[in-house]
Amino acid sequence: MAESEDEGPAVHYFDYGSDDDAPLDEFSVEETCSYEAAKEGLPTAPPDLLIVAVHHVPQSTVEAHLNLDNVETIGTITYSVLSLSDKKQQTSVDEKFKTDITAGATKDGRSVAVCMPNHKIPDDLSNYFARLLFDALRSPKRVLVLTEKSLHAYQSPEFIENSTISRSLSSRAAIKEFGNPSTPALEPPNYIEGVCAAVLSRCQIHDIPARLFVSYRRHGGTANDVDVDSFKAFSGAFQDAMSADMIQANNSSLEDKYKALVRKCWNTPASSLLYT
Repeated sequence: MAESEDEGPAVHYFDYGSDDDAPLDEFSVEETCSYEAAKEGLPTAPPDLLIVAVHHVPQSTVEAHLNLDNVETIGTITYSVLSLSDKKQQTSVDEKFKTDITAGATKDGRSVAVCMPNHKIPDDLSNYFARLLFDALRSPKRVLVLTEKSLHAYQSPEFIENSTISRSLSSRAAIKEFGNPSTPALEPPNYIEGVCAAVLSRCQIHDIPARLFVSYRRHGGTANDVDVDSFKAFSGAFQDAMSADMIQANNSSLEDKYKALVRKCWNTPASSLLYT
């Protein structure tokens, strides 16, 4: 899938197909992936911004950039993963995982929803997971996707000494409305997959402004780590024109956020701290 020269750089990602509202497969993924609202009638309207953070993006990274009021859980997506419980006997078990969708309001009254899956979503459920998420939120007005990968996965003809490399992808609607991001575009043959590709594909199909930011890192952590390097790596995402008008107007300066995260690091057990 590529953009014309006047619309910006090419968009390179796995497209799960344009007919994403087609009938479900015979095995029915409804039995392995479902949504339940926390209260009837929630959400009351589509969020102005949806943030989807996956693949070990620390929760502290997202929280450090946001300062929302009236944060509440509006719903939960439950999905099942078939895993091998006994390698010798080749027996499997159906494990269930839950992902809460939270939402809050900015100082000027706009809504931001956040979805941060704690476990990897199987590729065969990724498209349906994205469909449930968008249906539950009544199609968000803008979407910001954050993901991390190992630096070893980044393919480049040039030698890279950096400990972190940041790249971006945009939907056509985002480029048309907000222009190109300052973060360089992800170059082929690099690609994204899974729920990140499913979310971005859905935005592309339904003409929703969306940006994806991927951080290739030499050292990564878990979603529960307090990670200053991750904060720096994704700062460009929160300063981007598509999200900055909501986030920056709602919070203190980037320097103040950074200082606050460092202070949090000092009060965090060493086992959970990734500060270099």
